[in-house]
This record gives sequence, C-alpha cells and structure tokens, in this order.
Amino acid sequence: MKIRTVLYIVIKKEMLQMKHIVCLGDSITDAQRLFSPDGLGYGYVKILSDQMPDDVLITNRGVDGFTVLRLLENVERDCISKMPDLVTILIGINDVGLIMGEEGRPERQNAYVERFRMTYRQLVKQIVEGTDAPVILMEPFLFPCPEKYKNWFPYVKILSKEVKKISRDYQTAFLSLHEPLNSLASEIGMDAVTSDGIHLTEEGHGFLARLLRQKMKELQKH
Repeated sequence: MKIRTVLYIVIKKEMLQMKHIVCLGDSITDAQRLFSPDGLGYGYVKILSDQMPDDVLITNRGVDGFTVLRLLENVERDCISKMPDLVTILIGINDVGLIMGEEGRPERQNAYVERFRMTYRQLVKQIVEGTDAPVILMEPFLFPCPEKYKNWFPYVKILSKEVKKISRDYQTAFLSLHEPLNSLASEIGMDAVTSDGIHLTEEGHGFLARLLRQKMKELQKH
C-alpha cells in the first residue's frame, strides 16, 4: 500500500508539471494563429506561452468559427493524440450565435441549448477518459457592445451554467470570465477590452491570460 501511495504521488506531481498544454476553442483562442510565425496566434495563448518556462510546450488548437460540436469532432486529432498535461477549453459564443439565430422560436432555441449541453459533456468525458490531464473549462463571455448583444446575455448565462455544472460533474477546474471581463471594461472602457463585443483587444487578452495563469497555479498547488 505504501508503494502504491508513493507511486501515485510521483505520477500526480509529474502530471502537474504541465509540460504540454493544449488550448482548445474558437476564434478567441485562435487569434490568427495560422498567420503567426510560431502558430500560437496573437492572443491569450501567445501571452501565456511567453510567461511559461522554455521547456513548456503550448499548442494552440483554437479554430475560427468553431462550435462545441466542431471541437468534439476534432478532439482526438487536436487534443487526445497529443498527450497533453493540461487542457483548456474556451467555447460557446458561436453556439450562442446559433441560438439567437432562432430568435422567436423557443423550441428550437431550447433544442440548441440541450445539444450544447450534451455535446460539451461528451467533449469533456472524452478528454478526461482519454488523457491524464487536468482540464480548465472557461465560460463563454460577451460584452454589451453593440447594444444588441444585451439580448444575447441570457443565453450566455444559460450556457455558462451548463459549463459550470459539467465542470463540477467531471471535477475539472472552472474559470469565470464574463463578469470579470465586463467589470474590467466598465473600469477602463469597452474599447480598451473588446474590439467588437465578442473578440478581445491586446489588453483583454492579457487580462484573460492572467486569470488563466492564476488558475493554473492553483491547480499546481493541489
């Protein structure tokens, strides 16, 4: 029994060294990675990489336009096969866009929400079962700029609650973003944080990277 305990501690310690981090997401994560020399893009993934030791590899697998379904369809290639030590997921705003495209048709909107819930749950299940990596789920976020995006807020909140529940069920880390980012925008100005209400400025990406780095440090302490 003592030997098994020691082995578990060693394995756990190695896992939390986080030598390979895979970041999954949509255009916010992508941040034009295909046009950057190192493939990391120009957003929070790049900023995070610059803060990490040289022996830590970060792989950006964000794709512009992706929904949670597209992440699931590509999870084996983009994540599991890479044997990561940590996985981060930021997805959902394109799913909110699909839901709002059905405005006035509540049954179809509810069906989209249910599909999101089931697909996200399957995505996390496959990552948890297919790797030994801890996972950080980041909630979707949106800014009230332009004004019409205020109508999207209820569904951003609904999907965020679903992500948080999945995080609890699979014992992953959860990172709140909607309220912190909007608070920052209220403090320093909307244009300083977001370029269009969905995507982040350099300041916004830097703030997200700091929140994510702090969450990673919390994981390493446990």
